Amino acid sequence: MIVRPAAAAVLLAGLALAGGCGPAPLDINKTAVVSPGNPALYELEAIPQPQTVTVEFDSDGGPVEVGIYRQADADEAETLRPEKALKFAKGEAKGSVSVEVPANTATKVAIGSEKKANVKVRLTNRK
Repeated sequence: MIVRPAAAAVLLAGLALAGGCGPAPLDINKTAVVSPGNPALYELEAIPQPQTVTVEFDSDGGPVEVGIYRQADADEAETLRPEKALKFAKGEAKGSVSVEVPANTATKVAIGSEKKANVKVRLTNRK
């Protein structure tokens, strides 16, 4: 009889921990070479919970454009059109952009520049 309550306690603790988990961890570090008409593109899979996606960037070639788009608007991402972006930033060589992404929404991150640049990029979904 003692085993059953102990097993139930372990099962309930496991369910409580699983239910309280946040979004699947995202931590991507890359260096991208961007140039006019040739943005760096990163596809992020949909996850079942809402998440805050953050893009940190550091360009050695001057200001960049950073857009976070729904995957459904992927064509807009490739041309860096701000009107369809969930979040769009322009004019900084170093900084970060964050946006709340709804549950079950695949996204695409685009980073471009008006001149050739090496851009250090970090993508996370931690708050």
